[in-house]
Amino acid sequence: SFIMPTGANLPSLFSKPGERLSLIKIRIKQRLYDLRDMAVFRWTTKQKLRIWEPKKVAPSLHKDMYTAFADGDLDSLRLLCGDGLLNSFQKRIAARRNAKMEWKLHKLLSRPKVVSNKAHHYMGYDQDRRQAIVKIHSLQSLSKFDAQGKLLKGEPKEVVEYLVIEKNYHMGKESPWYVWGTTEETTMQRFIEENRKKEARTKYAYQ
Repeated sequence: SFIMPTGANLPSLFSKPGERLSLIKIRIKQRLYDLRDMAVFRWTTKQKLRIWEPKKVAPSLHKDMYTAFADGDLDSLRLLCGDGLLNSFQKRIAARRNAKMEWKLHKLLSRPKVVSNKAHHYMGYDQDRRQAIVKIHSLQSLSKFDAQGKLLKGEPKEVVEYLVIEKNYHMGKESPWYVWGTTEETTMQRFIEENRKKEARTKYAYQ
């Protein structure tokens, strides 16, 4: 998914106007594709889009996910995460050998922002999908317990995350939202690399 870069990742309009305009064009193009896909989804599935929903559920998923990870609560993580992310958390929990941790959300530093909102209809498969990327800017800390059970408080850190959340529709049944993973802003370098990979896959497919 394309995420418009911000701050230092955004090319300067004065020193790199070409790159800046290219990213703006890409964003507009992506938004048009997303609107088209949403219209198809709405028309074919008759499901309500509820485009406001991701902004509402993402903060709770974010908090519950990291709390469960710190607690080593795999049962909760199975309900909150997609398979790939769950596998990653399982490995990280196993690697720390059941060491106790405490994750704390001190506060949200800005309101959650939906930077991508998609809907997909897979014709012929009776399966559909909603996906959204929500920017969460927070102050959070991760603390550890020592061998004697004493809490060693972690330093609160300012963190910007792009949480990818999804929900699936199968045979007319709708799943709850879950966390697919996280992603990053689309830098110009990343965009060029992804285009090269896409061109390579297309070239290979026609060989």
